[in-house]
This record gives sequence, C-alpha cells and structure tokens, in this order.
Amino acid sequence: MAFDAGGRAFVQTSILMAAHGERGGDGDNEALAGLAEAVAMRLPGHAVAHGVLYGAPSIEHAAASLGGGTTLVYPLFFSGGRFVSEMIPERLAALPDGSRFAHLPPLGLDPRLAVWLAERIEATATARGFDPAATFVLIAAHGSTRATQPRDAAMLLAERLARHRRGAPVGFGFLDEPPYLRDAIARLPDEAVVVSLFSGRGLHAAEDLPGLAAAAGREDIPVIGPIGTDPDIAPLIAEAIRERIGAIG
Repeated sequence: MAFDAGGRAFVQTSILMAAHGERGGDGDNEALAGLAEAVAMRLPGHAVAHGVLYGAPSIEHAAASLGGGTTLVYPLFFSGGRFVSEMIPERLAALPDGSRFAHLPPLGLDPRLAVWLAERIEATATARGFDPAATFVLIAAHGSTRATQPRDAAMLLAERLARHRRGAPVGFGFLDEPPYLRDAIARLPDEAVVVSLFSGRGLHAAEDLPGLAAAAGREDIPVIGPIGTDPDIAPLIAEAIRERIGAIG
C-alpha cells in the first residue's frame, strides 16, 4: 500500500516486465534483471518485477511478488505475435489472486525505438570512421515460419529507421525465413552496422549471429545490441510506462 502527501492510502500501479527467457550463450536472464533494475530506478514509487515465459523467474512468480492492484505488463518482445497476444495474457489471467493486468505494446512496436536506434547507429558509425549517412544498417531478427507478425514488425522498424536516417540504406535478415540472415551478412558492404534485434544474450544473439558473421568472414562488423536487454534502452521503456501510468490516472 502506498500513501499520498496527505497520508491517504491508494493502490499503486506496479510493473511487470515480461520476456521470453534466454537459452544458450549467457542465457541466465541476468541482463533482464539488470534492465528491470535500471527501469525501476527511473520509476520511483512503483514496484518493478521481471519474469519470463520459459525459465526463472516465471511471469507468475514475478506477478505474485507485486501483490494486488493494477499491474502494467511491458512485453520485451519485438512484435505482437503469439507470445504477446496470447501466452502472456492467458498465463496471467489464470492467476488466482484477482490482480488486474493492463498490457502495453511490445518494445519493437514503440515508434521511439527507431529514434533511439538512429542515434546509436550514428554514434557507432562515427566511432568506426564511417560516413553515418551512407552506412548500411542490417536489422538481424528471428522471423517465423508460422506467423507474419515478426516479419511485419521488423519491416515496420526498418521503414521507421530509414525515415529517421533520411533515406540512408536499411535492410533486414532473418534466421527462420527469407531473406536469410546468413545471405544478408555475406552481402554487406564494408561500411555497415548490424542491429541485433534479439531480446537477450542467449542463443541467437550470443551464438547464431556471431557464428554467421564468422562464416562470412565479417567479424569486423559492429553490432548494436542485443536490443532487448541493452541497458541504454531503459529510459525509453520507462518513458512508455510513465505515459501509460498517466493515462490510467
């Protein structure tokens, strides 16, 4: 229970940061815990917990740690696919404590992500001595053979990023569908930056992407991310949450 300046009790909004859960690489969800802590520091007075669909801590355990009242669920995903639209709501709805959950759009659909990326790309290109306006950007994502949402979200991000970069070249490659990431990496020009559009330091970001770069002889390519648990993404996430808290009063 929280109290206002007059000593009156009120039900406080809490935040659950929900992710898939890492496997492979450094897949112990430590980066997720660090990101949740960084977000919590920017949301004083609000409890912040993190949970995963696969692994520990589970989203059920995280939700229970927040107590009752309204919990805002922030999905650390890059599209509104099955995990976000079905699995997270269904598992939280099955909890017996009667908590209320309000679901925010996932990180990958936030228009601010393209602005944030454009700034990171310019800084990365400049540090490498590239011309930022001509540097090719490759968005590396998972893709899906069963749903269109992951591909659509990556394409939307690419379009938004191209606009913020005033038409500078942006492409994308997927692990699970064409255009395949291995081919996209092999075709990269000398001045290029890869955006690792993965949620953590697990299998895809720590093993698949570096392995494909090595196979193509392009270990020199600078990589931004993995975006989902990049500590510098915390202000963007906190801003989105603050806006939603303000909207629900």
